[in-house]
Amino acid sequence: MDSLKPDSFKTPPLFTLPAELIHHILSFLSPLDLVDVSQTCRLLHTHTLSDHLWQPFVQANVPGTNLSNIDPVPSSWRTVYTTLHPYWFLTRHKLWFGDSPHTGKLLITRYNARSQAIEAFALVAERRQPTISHWHWNPDAIIHSFSPRIQLDLNVPVLRIDAAAMARRSPSLGGGGGEARQSRLEMEVPMELREGGISVPTTTTTSTSTTTNS
Repeated sequence: MDSLKPDSFKTPPLFTLPAELIHHILSFLSPLDLVDVSQTCRLLHTHTLSDHLWQPFVQANVPGTNLSNIDPVPSSWRTVYTTLHPYWFLTRHKLWFGDSPHTGKLLITRYNARSQAIEAFALVAERRQPTISHWHWNPDAIIHSFSPRIQLDLNVPVLRIDAAAMARRSPSLGGGGGEARQSRLEMEVPMELREGGISVPTTTTTSTSTTTNS
């Protein structure tokens, strides 16, 4: 019965630390470990919601972009990270080759801080006015120049993943009616490809992607 005495319900030493020290300790954990810690008690759940813990996870997946200078700043970096999980590998590796017939396609993926979305754009070559010259050693040989202008086609993203797209692919976990439910973090989640501004149904999945990393 001694275990029921008030003295046995002392505050854990961890909870006596200042919030700054608790956040520093939690900063050594991975995202999955933070989720596990958040389920232990209300106090630790509150600490794990700190943007100081989640912003570095997003930053690690967007090389070349300084998230400390973006505008507008997201209301929650935790929401940003968890919403786009597990597709951060797209922005982390950045350069992808598509398997479009005949010509293929070179894609550049990046994180759009304004819309909080992962977008992939095609790298295209704009043909300029060609010039013609003759080979010095053989005047009958004509040489056509080729110096295209390389740029991203920013008109329409080839691939766009945001909160709205994830919601369309994720049936409500709280609904009834016996409907089949699936986790949006399952092994295969269909992606939505866009060609010419029109959504095209596709069976592309995260495990059988139409693109391969360089």
